[in-house]
Amino acid sequence: MRKTHPQDFVFENSGSERMQQMRAKTFETTLKRMQQLRSGNFRIAVAANVKMRAEILKFGLKNLHQTNATFGRNDVSLRNTVESHLAGLPLEQYTQLPAEFKPKYGFLRFENDGDFPWLAAPP
Repeated sequence: MRKTHPQDFVFENSGSERMQQMRAKTFETTLKRMQQLRSGNFRIAVAANVKMRAEILKFGLKNLHQTNATFGRNDVSLRNTVESHLAGLPLEQYTQLPAEFKPKYGFLRFENDGDFPWLAAPP
């Protein structure tokens, strides 16, 4: 049986005009992203400072399981729990996998992204 957490609860909204505007903007942005994905108008990126980029070029991109460091949440047991569920493996089996076979994370940078200019890929 799945455990519930406070984050799992969805709070009802009042159906306000502001909420409707937010939903419309979310739909519009999602549609735009899907069109950009289809056209290949994006780059794959990772959050890395200059020193880290040099390390990636020298040794390759590594994950939290290999480095014990991340810009995100630095909790290997939580990461193993989530990744084991995504992989469809029992936690005990997943934790035995070699670290280099576990996911490495990044994000998509969309070109000409007016919604999030700090994530926009250079032309």
